[in-house]
Amino acid sequence: MEGHTLCHEHAHQNFGFPTEPPGLPTYAWCDKEDAMGNNELDKNTEEVDEHDDEERLERVAAIDVAKATGMVCVRLPHQSVPGRRVSRVFEVSATTNAIAALSDELFEMGIERVVLEATSDYWRAFFHLLEARGLTVWLVNARDVKNVLGRPKTDKLDAIWLAKSNERGMLRPSFVPPAEIRQLRDYTRLRADLTKERRRHKQQLHS
Repeated sequence: MEGHTLCHEHAHQNFGFPTEPPGLPTYAWCDKEDAMGNNELDKNTEEVDEHDDEERLERVAAIDVAKATGMVCVRLPHQSVPGRRVSRVFEVSATTNAIAALSDELFEMGIERVVLEATSDYWRAFFHLLEARGLTVWLVNARDVKNVLGRPKTDKLDAIWLAKSNERGMLRPSFVPPAEIRQLRDYTRLRADLTKERRRHKQQLHS
């Protein structure tokens, strides 16, 4: 038959359709693609070298910022066991001196990236002081992070979870304007406030 090849290998199998008339050898018909499928698959198979491009930082930190405090988790390589990592969790006050001391400590540890999670504007003091110390700081959106399955509920475990996600590159930073733009915005807001205050004094003089 045109487009088919005679296959003796499957002659003993019954495919449920009429075979040759009685008295003639019984053969099964199969497509060339089926008969040669394994060989064709072997020919078309290509081995691809996989490269582990997953981001994995060695020294990271995460801070879950609240109104008056920040829960900090630092993840570092174990000093004596290769491949093992150690998490250190502690709380810091959201004051200038405490955050400045934390910045110095993280810098001395060689922290590669710090992740901040906060609602409202509580993150600003942490972000500015850590950045001023020369650390790479990411602000993450609390709504995006909380939607991730498997996130723990307690503050300490939450900080560890954030640090591990930071370590594996699973977080996405929110946009924070560069320092020059932030300074320009501060000047603009100050000018607007002074202009408003001047207008108020003028109105008092004329009243």
